[in-house]
Amino acid sequence: MEVSGMSCRRCAEVVSAALKQVPGVVKTTVDLDSGWALLTINDYVREEDLVRALEEAGYSARVAEMAR
Repeated sequence: MEVSGMSCRRCAEVVSAALKQVPGVVKTTVDLDSGWALLTINDYVREEDLVRALEEAGYSARVAEMAR
């Protein structure tokens, strides 16, 4: 996922925690410098749920085309 609005390590931690709250997300790796969050999932996860979780945490996000 491409995440906008992260400016510090704490932001990356908040993004990771928000994504892990979405059912089906097993692991997250958030790269502050690139603005990307990589996810490992164990079930079907709706893109809308991931985006909503980050918006509720105060960030903008979109699922990358290559992940679809």
